[in-house]
Amino acid sequence: MPKKTSITIALLLTISILLPIFATAAEIGNIKTGDFIRTADYKERKENNQNEIKPIGDPEIKIIFPKRGWLQIFGIAIIPYGKTLVIGSVLNIVGYAANINKLECIIKNVKTGDIVYRESIGNFRTGQFTFTWDEAKRGYYQITVWEAAGFAPSAQDILNVKVL
Repeated sequence: MPKKTSITIALLLTISILLPIFATAAEIGNIKTGDFIRTADYKERKENNQNEIKPIGDPEIKIIFPKRGWLQIFGIAIIPYGKTLVIGSVLNIVGYAANINKLECIIKNVKTGDIVYRESIGNFRTGQFTFTWDEAKRGYYQITVWEAAGFAPSAQDILNVKVL
């Protein structure tokens, strides 16, 4: 193989590995997280026996990975594709949520309407979340991550993916 071609391939592989890392960090930085209680206020509440500290602001959820509109092979976003296409049998759902009490992830088969994966995280509050579905089969799926605190979600994010 000519030297120029091997350098180009090595460069493309490096970019495909590093791009999801930088893109994820950039997307997390752009999410509005609301106002939080300052450390001084926390200490004051603790001294006054007010143990329950809640974040201030509206609930917010954002699915960061799988990347919307990208071709992803075995957990690595390769190129923009227009639709979210995932190749591999393990589906990692990564995102960020703010001001959430109970976070739930539901993956539904679009064709049959069956729920194929469901997992919850209680007492979540704010931060990055990860759900792993390791039995993904070929098909079209709808990923919904929402605040499962009541009858109607106060915050949710929905992503449609095709798995090959």
